[in-house]
Amino acid sequence: MPRHHHAGLGIAVAFPEGWQAVSTLDFPLLVLAPETDGYRSTLGFSRSQAPATPEVVQRVLAASRAEQEADYPGFVEQGLRQRTVGGHPAWVQTYVWQPPSVPQPFWQWFGLVMTPSHGLVEFNGATLQSLAEPLEEAMFEVLDSVQFV
Repeated sequence: MPRHHHAGLGIAVAFPEGWQAVSTLDFPLLVLAPETDGYRSTLGFSRSQAPATPEVVQRVLAASRAEQEADYPGFVEQGLRQRTVGGHPAWVQTYVWQPPSVPQPFWQWFGLVMTPSHGLVEFNGATLQSLAEPLEEAMFEVLDSVQFV
């Protein structure tokens, strides 16, 4: 798998052949999957300004959930899992919602990685609900490849 190093975030990440890494205003590192059914699934990384503590992680997750429920039509949380990303504790919230201009619901992953050296790193993956099951394994492989450098 190709590996991309993002100096600003201090992370290296590997992703499947055919995927590409770009940068946007919201995500200094955005990994794009190849187009499927007219849609390019994404996994973006950014750094939070909030301190990396367990209490802050819980507050950010709760605030994010409240914001999503208020702003995203048809928001339904599918679950919250704890895992390890780059050797550090991480939390992954999975949810669906129905954007008004899209014929099917979005499936999203929102997560936080708590690191002592890089602070609180956020990631946000998005795809169409119909693509979520086959794409989820690849998304978690990308997350599992993260190295903090």
